[in-house]
Amino acid sequence: MLQLINMYERYGEWKRIVRQWVSALPDTPFRRYAKELRSIQDHYGCRIIEEVMSDENYAVIYRMVCEELGLKDGVEVAILVVRLPLNWKLSRLKGLLGLTPYKNKNYNHKLRTHLTRLAATIYVSNKRYGIGAKLFENISRVPQDKALYALQLRI
Repeated sequence: MLQLINMYERYGEWKRIVRQWVSALPDTPFRRYAKELRSIQDHYGCRIIEEVMSDENYAVIYRMVCEELGLKDGVEVAILVVRLPLNWKLSRLKGLLGLTPYKNKNYNHKLRTHLTRLAATIYVSNKRYGIGAKLFENISRVPQDKALYALQLRI
């Protein structure tokens, strides 16, 4: 499972680098490679979700989180369910994710990246389609960066 997650993250990093090359050199054929990397990353994302759903320990937690957040399927949710030590206290989890400012400088950057991507996905889908109203009770009039931080805390 962790090997699939590492490959998913690696292809995501390669995709980001290729997209930077495309923006710097628009006349090169790198745009096609970015699309291919995206499809490979999507393939690994589907495999991660299948593995999480096949494991009875993770499947229950994954389904509960997806229902609570108003998502159908989410790779970032699956990665957080697998990687987060959910038996820790909430204050220690916030420290691991770097959500308590100036308390812990040794947070896990990869987990924080997945949490930020999940919050951004939920924020954008709520702005477009209006889903997840229970999660957005007091966030509607807040600027985007503060709304994403508040969403990360609620997730």
